[in-house]
Amino acid sequence: MQIFNKFILTNIEYKIKLLNDIGIDLEKAGNFHNSAGLITNLNYFEKYDCTPLNTILFAQTGVDGVHFSYLEIGLDINPIIITVPCAWGNKPNSYNCVIAETFDEFLGLGYFKGWYSLDGYFYDLEYTLEEYGINQIKHNFTNNNETIFIEKVISNFKISPKYLNTERLEYLQSNYFNRLEFSKDFIEKLSTVN
Repeated sequence: MQIFNKFILTNIEYKIKLLNDIGIDLEKAGNFHNSAGLITNLNYFEKYDCTPLNTILFAQTGVDGVHFSYLEIGLDINPIIITVPCAWGNKPNSYNCVIAETFDEFLGLGYFKGWYSLDGYFYDLEYTLEEYGINQIKHNFTNNNETIFIEKVISNFKISPKYLNTERLEYLQSNYFNRLEFSKDFIEKLSTVN
């Protein structure tokens, strides 16, 4: 645990606070970085019915309600879940995917191009695996704000690139997805989806 402003925060809470501070400082300087896909000032965001009940929401991409939350398991293991409310299906994994085992792994997924397109997992898995795979290249954003944000995240957290692949995603789902809890209303609603 880390001590921060007289409150005791877990390791992940401290990191999320630091990430939020980076974003706020950039926005105050006029550097809006929404296209990086990691908006962390969540004072007014709420969970959707498809968001796992036992997770803590910490960021959104800024499009279609796509958001990230984490599951508290241990000091160093806090699986990160991406939730896509606009996805379609009759199972909880049609809307949710465990995308990383730790917060640092999650940050590393955005090393080259940010986190904005991770929701492609639900729409075009092969393309997303290619875009976030081992051969990815740095994204050219339309403005420099996203690059500034990503570079600040890299330097402050000392992260290295992480890559998506089928084996890793299968490992994450098999080890952590069954720990997620969903509301009874959401499960009942899924039974009506054709």
